Amino acid sequence: MALIDGSSWGGIAINRAGAAPQGAAVARASGRWTALDFDYGGPGHIADTLAVIDPDGTPERPIARRVSLLDRRSLRVVRSAIADPATGAYAFPDLRTDIPFLLLADDRAAVYNAVVSDWVYAEV
Repeated sequence: MALIDGSSWGGIAINRAGAAPQGAAVARASGRWTALDFDYGGPGHIADTLAVIDPDGTPERPIARRVSLLDRRSLRVVRSAIADPATGAYAFPDLRTDIPFLLLADDRAAVYNAVVSDWVYAEV
């Protein structure tokens, strides 16, 4: 799925690889403190990358944009993150695996339309 510029059909893509970035696993293993989340906390994670897709066929390039994680049932914003500018990677660790989520990546620069990935479940 891509953020689409209606005039040129270029956009931003969410590449749902499913694996947590190494930095998140290292931070957790090194004893990072986290707040208890009784509504959404659990053993799962959602991690992926954002990339710009140009209509002229140039290779995808990473992009830093806000990614919001919403509870699919209520549309409540659960968490928000900014994708890494160098890699486009973002991660939402410590999530329940039995709740459907919705990912929303928006473009604060208003160049691209927002992209949504629906019915996403956290993976262990």
